[in-house]
Amino acid sequence: MKKSTKKLAYIFILAFCFLIVLTSLGGPEKEDNEIYEVIPANRLPLEYKYDEESANLKYNGKYIKISGIVDSVESENGRDFVVFRTSNENGVVQCELNPQAVNEAKQLSLGEYSTLSGRVDGHFGNLILSDCRVE
Repeated sequence: MKKSTKKLAYIFILAFCFLIVLTSLGGPEKEDNEIYEVIPANRLPLEYKYDEESANLKYNGKYIKISGIVDSVESENGRDFVVFRTSNENGVVQCELNPQAVNEAKQLSLGEYSTLSGRVDGHFGNLILSDCRVE
């Protein structure tokens, strides 16, 4: 084999290996606090009801925006929450507020349609989000 053909083959192999490495790395990863999607408050408890394992994999630890009708703004044991109304018996969506968001959240009116962002912590009877802020 000629030197130029060997050199071309070597370059082709290196380029091919480089492409394999790049594709195995995948795309840019989302940061932990990046918002993934906007979800209606009624839908999220249903996803946990019908396939809790799948919902845990999809949402737990991820930041989402959740929209719905405010059922209450509550304080319990030094923690502040916004609770969204849901139309099912699968529990409510309870958003624990980031301390910097409490004053803004207390301005929400009951029955008002609102959007909050927060990290999904899981389903414990109610669906719990933490580090929530009013959007």
